[in-house]
Amino acid sequence: MTDIQDNRNALPTGYRLNDYQIQKVLGDGGFGITYLANDTQLNAPVAIKEYLPNEIAVREGNSTVQPKSQKDTENFAWGLERFLEEAHILAQFKHPNIVRVLRFFQANNTAYIVMEYEQGQSLANLIKDGETATENEITRILPPLLDGLAVVHNAGYLHRDIKPANIYLRTADNSPVLISRTQRRLFASRH
Repeated sequence: MTDIQDNRNALPTGYRLNDYQIQKVLGDGGFGITYLANDTQLNAPVAIKEYLPNEIAVREGNSTVQPKSQKDTENFAWGLERFLEEAHILAQFKHPNIVRVLRFFQANNTAYIVMEYEQGQSLANLIKDGETATENEITRILPPLLDGLAVVHNAGYLHRDIKPANIYLRTADNSPVLISRTQRRLFASRH
């Protein structure tokens, strides 16, 4: 997990974004930042993904996100549109092994995707810690993930970011869930 102070583009701890209060950064990548936040209406943790491509955009002092230069404006707008399209696609999927989108919205001259917060550990972290998966663990993890991917494929899309870092094993029951802590083009139409 990244300390908010380590990312100068991150929203500050305690920042109020609609009905959500930012608590900390869960991950950041080239296309955005994912936060742990509290839903102040439901008093429940959520993950919020923010579109903030660090190569072409920066956060201003008033919390708005702006393209770094005039020439970046078109690319920023194009990426923002794709981000919202992918939020709309992901929101369609209702499967226990695909992270659930609760809502998405625009604010601060950018966009946000609010998702269920999944507590757990990524498969990448398990591998990094030197653990190996047994055959029984693999046969327990793969079928539910493949069921989730079948839902995606049956809707006419391909998931383009399947990797150990995006497979979480939930703390509560060790069941797998496909997530993405960084934003990139996750879905491509097969049509």
